[in-house]
Amino acid sequence: NGKIHFSGRPPSRSSALSSASVDKTLFASPEDDGAKSRRVTISPLSYLRPLKEAQTRRRFSKVNTVLGIFLLVAAMAAYWYLPGPRLRYCDGPPSSGVDCEPCPANAVCQGYTMKCNPLFKRDGDVCVRDDHLYMVSHHMAASLADHLADRRGDHECYKTRYQLDAAEAKRYLRERCWEARRLGKADFETAFNLMLSESLPNEYGSQVVYTTGGTLWSLKSSKRLSCRITEAVEMWWKAVFLVGVLVLFTAWRFKRWSDRRWARRSALQAVTACTRLGSDGSIRGVRVHDLATEVLGWSEKRVRGYMDQLSKEEADVQSSGDGEYWSDAAVKKLIPNQEEGQRDYTRYATRKGYVNTTLDAFAVSSSNHTFGVIWVVPIAILVEVARTGQDPAQRLSDGFHALN
Repeated sequence: NGKIHFSGRPPSRSSALSSASVDKTLFASPEDDGAKSRRVTISPLSYLRPLKEAQTRRRFSKVNTVLGIFLLVAAMAAYWYLPGPRLRYCDGPPSSGVDCEPCPANAVCQGYTMKCNPLFKRDGDVCVRDDHLYMVSHHMAASLADHLADRRGDHECYKTRYQLDAAEAKRYLRERCWEARRLGKADFETAFNLMLSESLPNEYGSQVVYTTGGTLWSLKSSKRLSCRITEAVEMWWKAVFLVGVLVLFTAWRFKRWSDRRWARRSALQAVTACTRLGSDGSIRGVRVHDLATEVLGWSEKRVRGYMDQLSKEEADVQSSGDGEYWSDAAVKKLIPNQEEGQRDYTRYATRKGYVNTTLDAFAVSSSNHTFGVIWVVPIAILVEVARTGQDPAQRLSDGFHALN
């Protein structure tokens, strides 16, 4: 057909046939009856067949590569770690008629095979000491010694059994000793016997006792924290109880003293602050109900009893007999016509900056008369302002404050 293939690989027979079929189908003329008879129906999946074949070949190639690498690694491991060819070992002394090797040290030979003694492992054609079993036996001895000491401490606190037999010791080591759990059954038995024969006597001989009957116990006791607390409570509970009672009693007494001190101070301040003069000149104070609800927070009955007792102890606190209390010192300050009240008021007026204290005293003494308060005091203040040169509004304000 004059076709030129640009691929470097020559076309296969199947691909050539497929191309010819496609050419005949695509380029045949509709009027050509021969072409119609030679027309072939092609499935689209036929174009993917060469690609699938290439993928299958590539997959098998990868599997073969991985398998070859695995076999190579396995062969190298077998070469390095597996023993060499087995030799025939003599069961007894070598004889001239039998081709065998003499039995090595620390081994038992039987049936032309060699088996290492306990505590030894095979290394090639000889038996060497198994250091791993010795290390495990030391760990087992330390773990068992600590466990026996804990059991002895529990016995002293809770009166429990502290001895262990061989079966219980094996069970404990299998459950709690991490190094022992990794051993097989035969190696565990070997390490356990080594512990009983060497590790325990050599390292913990003064602490652990092992009898011929297979019983173990510890002469040393290691008490847990809960056990120590229990012992301390049993030994010192009386002293602790007395100290606790003393501390609680002291705290209660201090709180009571603090509450009484606070109540006394609050009551005196309330009585002093609420003492006043009525419009008719009568003395007014604070009532029991107000003290109970607003100040002390007690019941009225308790407040009445407390205030009656306080009025007997404090000369300044006076009672009207009907549940009302006032301060005698506050009353004297409110009525300066008495000698003590006049002296206190004079000192108060001097601190305020008043010059004519006599005028102020006159104004206060005239406060019970309405006419004097309205006319006499302003006129007197104006005269004083004219004489001293003070601000009239400020002087009037200070004068009326003195009246109040």
